[in-house]
Amino acid sequence: MPGIVNETSEIWRGTVLVSRQLLDGTPIATAELTAQVAARAAPTIALPDHIHTPGDPSGEVLVGELDGARTVHTWIEDVALGLGPDPIVATVTPFDDGYRVEVRARSVARDVTLLVDRLDPAARVDDALTTLPAGMSATFTVHTTARLTAAKLTSPLVLRSANDLARSRAVAGPVGDFRHGSAPEADRTRFHGTCSAVT
Repeated sequence: MPGIVNETSEIWRGTVLVSRQLLDGTPIATAELTAQVAARAAPTIALPDHIHTPGDPSGEVLVGELDGARTVHTWIEDVALGLGPDPIVATVTPFDDGYRVEVRARSVARDVTLLVDRLDPAARVDDALTTLPAGMSATFTVHTTARLTAAKLTSPLVLRSANDLARSRAVAGPVGDFRHGSAPEADRTRFHGTCSAVT
């Protein structure tokens, strides 16, 4: 089951929004769940049956939202999901210390990462392994003194995701196992989970 981590010294009360949806963001079932979490606690959440059980595990995800935090759960490993090979649109904006790369998901994008050291060994990026449900976006801030182009920053060698497995399957057939172990988090109260099956 997905859970909530309360890292504060106070009781947290709020509403959790959960949605079982297709990879393209089409909602199948939704629910609002009221939660109360004790200080420094990490309880799991009981999900209603219409949310809990997928019709097609390879084509659905469970998206949870809480206080600005969002997490995406799957019922099977990434390699078995019907992930689209080209799920995101990226926009690059320069600023004084480098570049901001905004990525928006057209369908579920797993573990989006910018491998900026392939362009500049000294470059740094502020985030990695970000999973986006369809319709959501994230901005990566790249700090570098190198002069880079939008084409380079968004090239397939730099802008990567677990969806690249789908592209690899199309070219070379089945590929090996891919495991995911990250979870989005908010500053104080957050969702917690891995890619293991929601039970």
